[in-house]
Amino acid sequence: MPDGLRLLRLPITGYLCVIPIGLYYALGAAPDALVFDRAAIMDGTWGSLISCHWVHGNVSHLWWDSSAFWVLTYLLETHLDWTPQQLIRAMAVSMIGVDLAI
Repeated sequence: MPDGLRLLRLPITGYLCVIPIGLYYALGAAPDALVFDRAAIMDGTWGSLISCHWVHGNVSHLWWDSSAFWVLTYLLETHLDWTPQQLIRAMAVSMIGVDLAI
């Protein structure tokens, strides 16, 4: 794709930013059951390992996460020509890495 047109293309995964923003404004802050809780995970509530990456406790957290996600996906898709499948794989590996680090 020519460089001039590359700037006009919006990253597909960047649209995922709209989902948590819309949910936050429609439903408010995340319920405790979706937030990362080490004790709950040790008791067998494994679902929060996935959901904790998509929930936000306040507007500042929401906007920082969404902005960082959008910038990263924009750079990867437009400058490195990553496909949505490559980005989804990278996000899955990153989520696992963050969960193990925490």
